Amino acid sequence: MLNSNIILLVGLSEEDAGGFDYFLSGQSSEIIESDDYRKLMNSDYYVSIMDQANLDEDTYKELVQFYTEVDSNLTLKIIITEHPGELVKVSHALVFNSFEDLSNELSDILVKAYIKAKKEENTIRNFANSMMIHEQIQEHPVISTAELAHRIDRTEDATRRFIEILRTSGKNIDYDMKNKGWSVHHPKDQ
Repeated sequence: MLNSNIILLVGLSEEDAGGFDYFLSGQSSEIIESDDYRKLMNSDYYVSIMDQANLDEDTYKELVQFYTEVDSNLTLKIIITEHPGELVKVSHALVFNSFEDLSNELSDILVKAYIKAKKEENTIRNFANSMMIHEQIQEHPVISTAELAHRIDRTEDATRRFIEILRTSGKNIDYDMKNKGWSVHHPKDQ
């Protein structure tokens, strides 16, 4: 899952990776360095910076396939290369000819990527909470707002907002005033 605390550096020189903390502008991000380009296919980071120079042909093809068929584009990708190709296109990456060129803009890029990642994490978390609530209502007909809130570790107000998200997205959820709980109704029940 997207993690707004991790930056992945792949294939960078020791010199470039070593001075990376300078660009974080007070962010508390963990920097993970690797020479394994396949780590780019893991989405537990919010920014990846890769130097394409040491990328072999098979891994290049594998990454193109991954970014074409699987990647959700939640993370910011930066590729350092003098020869942008299909990988840059399908990954929607920012491209820089050298780390030196990137370093001129890197602090601003990281701040914007961090803000975007936080918003994406909140969206994902809200969706997950809504799905958990829907599952709980299906499994426990006439479950109270307080019980739902307890089960997902959120406030009752937040729980009601998640239920409203479900209802406006077309889920058939009703509140039973007599029994003081939520239930899923099926159109054939009407």
